[in-house]
Amino acid sequence: GPQGATGAATVYTPAIYSISSNQTFTTSGNVLTNVLNVQSGTNLTMSSGTITMTAAGTYKFDYAITLRSFYANRACVGFVAKKYDRFGNNPTAIKGSQNTQYSRFNTYGEYNTLTASFYVVATADEKVKLEFLIKSGAGNHKTISGSCGISAIRIS
Repeated sequence: GPQGATGAATVYTPAIYSISSNQTFTTSGNVLTNVLNVQSGTNLTMSSGTITMTAAGTYKFDYAITLRSFYANRACVGFVAKKYDRFGNNPTAIKGSQNTQYSRFNTYGEYNTLTASFYVVATADEKVKLEFLIKSGAGNHKTISGSCGISAIRIS
């Protein structure tokens, strides 16, 4: 944060979330919900995969999520983060948050790690959810428990 009159800076603690158990994704729009709060962050809460920014500000998000394809054909799938209003309505895709990867088959080339870093300017109590996305092929993809996760930090 900005430097104060006494020379002290505002310090924000990052929130860290881990993939707690395998979750199967079959349809675009499925929300990543199997997430465990590892470390609570300043002005950030999480429940069932929904991250709430409890104060107005700018937040930086990072995610890295490993998927394994159980679809016996080629597919292009990924995640996109969407911002919701304080009531959980009016979803909007967050620019820079989408990552899609190509899976070749379910017995070779079946693992991909999707990553993105992006910023969100929020008013109090707006929410972020990561949603599964199918660009081509079909969905039968599963997260890998304990691998990767999500981090978020308020930066202003």
